[in-house]
Amino acid sequence: MVDLAYVKKRKRRKIVAIFGGVGTAGVAAMSVLAFLGRFVGSFTVSVTNGEVALTLSEKASFERTTSMLRIDELAPYGETTFPALPDAEVLDNEDTPYDTGMRKKADGTYVSTDYFKYTFYIKNVGASVSSYNLNVNISENKEADDGSGRTLLDTLRVMIYENTPGTPRVDPVVYAKPAAEVNYLRDGTKTNREFIFDEPFNKTEDDEHPLATNFVSTERVCTLRTQGFKVGDVKRYTIVTWLEGSDKQSLEDTEPPHGATVKLGVEVGANAG
Repeated sequence: MVDLAYVKKRKRRKIVAIFGGVGTAGVAAMSVLAFLGRFVGSFTVSVTNGEVALTLSEKASFERTTSMLRIDELAPYGETTFPALPDAEVLDNEDTPYDTGMRKKADGTYVSTDYFKYTFYIKNVGASVSSYNLNVNISENKEADDGSGRTLLDTLRVMIYENTPGTPRVDPVVYAKPAAEVNYLRDGTKTNREFIFDEPFNKTEDDEHPLATNFVSTERVCTLRTQGFKVGDVKRYTIVTWLEGSDKQSLEDTEPPHGATVKLGVEVGANAG
């Protein structure tokens, strides 16, 4: 259950999100599986080596390497908003706990999630150069049970940091479902890109109202491609997900989309060369 006092204070509504992963196939060498459940969920990262050898770790030192990373007991989602998220030094940081955006009771029991973040590393421990695609897939998108056709994709935001340890941090990319209405780029060009948060009155992007990058399709959030991943190379990824409470579709709703769920699966497919 959600901390009702917190929901009332923030004027947010209880919305349950479920994120789940699907297995990989073909040349896939690694899968990152997420499941955020109604009461208990898990986040799993696993490796299956084929032509190339990749390993995982939660630390840049790779003092502990594994073919499986797993987090259990993730709480249901409530709404928050992008400006309320911590800055990059907190989010894209291996020392920040994955549950930093989760609310707890005094006894430590999770009750709700403002946002979920997870940082992990990929390293080439094989004998040859590799390339890989990291796909964030939408494997299920269940509509609300009130017949409205609403889904959690309407307000879901997925922010991804992709960096190489030891180099300056690159700004993250925020992904969202294409907008339900026409918006405008800075030069006045029409676009179906959604605002990350807080749509401006003139529906035009500016420094205070950035636009998100569209989901690739109804089945995929994005694909991140890495080529020339040499032996010993390391990449750091931080994935942050939340439900944007300032989204117009959320603000116009009088009730949350009860029964709506969405499943996301992050998979990495690797090849030699």
